[in-house]
Amino acid sequence: MMAYKEIYDALASKDKKKLFSLYDTRASEVATAYHLADVNEGHRKISTGQDMNNSDLELYTFWEKNMILDIYANGKLARIIGNTAPTIQPIIYLDRDAGLLHKHKFGFYKSVDGKWILIR
Repeated sequence: MMAYKEIYDALASKDKKKLFSLYDTRASEVATAYHLADVNEGHRKISTGQDMNNSDLELYTFWEKNMILDIYANGKLARIIGNTAPTIQPIIYLDRDAGLLHKHKFGFYKSVDGKWILIR
C-alpha cells in the first residue's frame, strides 16, 4: 500500500519527475514489448502523468478501506484489490462531466533482493 501511496502523492503534487522515476521499470518493459526506441517512448505509450495534467479530471481521495494485498504466482507477483470488489483501486481520477472513472491499476513483482517492483 505504501507504493500506491507514493504514486498517489506524486500525482497529487503533480511531481512529474518523481512519477516518471516510479514508472521507469514499467515504461522500459512496455518499450521492449512494443519495440520502441527507449524508456521515454515507453512513458509516452503508457501515458505517464497525463491524467494529472488533465483539467477535466479530479484525483479522488486515496482509498484504503477494504483493500487487500493479493499475492500470487508463488509469491512473485502482487497487486492491491478491493476485498469484496476486486475492481476497486486505491488511485482513481474522476471525470464528473462524463461520469467516468480512470483507475490506476498496478502490478508488482518481487526482485531477487526481495523488493517489490512496479510492472505493467
